[in-house]
Amino acid sequence: MAHGDHWEAIFGDTETIVDEVIPQILRLGRPSDIFPFEFENNQGQLQKEEAASLTYLETPLRLMALVVTNSTGESLKREMWTAYPIASDGRVHRIRVD
Repeated sequence: MAHGDHWEAIFGDTETIVDEVIPQILRLGRPSDIFPFEFENNQGQLQKEEAASLTYLETPLRLMALVVTNSTGESLKREMWTAYPIASDGRVHRIRVD
C-alpha cells in the first residue's frame, strides 16, 4: 500500500492533501524527540543527520510528517521526507529487526 492509498483511505479525496493537510501538519504538529542517524550518501561518504516527527491531532488517528536535517548545503536545512496517517491507539505489536 503506497502513502497515497493511506491518505485516500482516510480522506477519500487526495487532491487537498498536499495543498492543505500536509502544511497543517508542518505548521501545527507537535515535535518528537530528535534522533541522530547515519547513512552513506551519493558520494559514498558517511553522513550524519537528525530526524524528528511532527504529529498533528490528538485523536486515535493522527497525521505524521518525518522531518530530517540536511547539512550538505551551505546552511543547515530541514526537509520533510514523508508524511502519512498513523494510529496512535490500539494494539501494541513488538517487532525485532536484526
